[in-house]
Amino acid sequence: MAKKILKKDISPNSGFSLIELVIVIAVLAILSAVAIPSFVGVRNSAKVSAVKKSLVNILKECLVAESNLLSSPTFNDIGAWDTTNSFGDSRGLNFGFTYDSELSSSSPIQPSDSCFRIAAKSNTQDMGGVPIPVLPHFEIFFDRSDNKVKKNCSVSDAKTINNNFCDTSAPEGSQW
Repeated sequence: MAKKILKKDISPNSGFSLIELVIVIAVLAILSAVAIPSFVGVRNSAKVSAVKKSLVNILKECLVAESNLLSSPTFNDIGAWDTTNSFGDSRGLNFGFTYDSELSSSSPIQPSDSCFRIAAKSNTQDMGGVPIPVLPHFEIFFDRSDNKVKKNCSVSDAKTINNNFCDTSAPEGSQW
């Protein structure tokens, strides 16, 4: 026996209306507009933390190499040269920094350079035809005159994302 389908058995509200879909899309757009900037901030903080940690580790390796060699070591003498913490333009950090010989230099690290001074320079973005660093530049070096490790940084433009990563008003050698 075939069952007869009556009109009252069919629901008139099956599915979503266009207004309901538009409301859901609007809510998702608002949530993403709030979440994406937060994610970018966390990502930048992670980049800065990673580059600072890399700089400290490289300098530690350099100090260990000096005690082993009993002479001033170069980047060739430290193990980090051949790891993911590699240096220079072609082998720089993949997440926004390139290693350089110092803050004021524009020459990438060479294997024969002394490893007692190293800077991590942020990638730049073109803003109005001018390359502006995305994040501050960081430098760490061993000062032989007083046997202290010193840390400097620079924020070259107000458009650089600073977020208190770099205190350029602090005394020379303790800016991060």
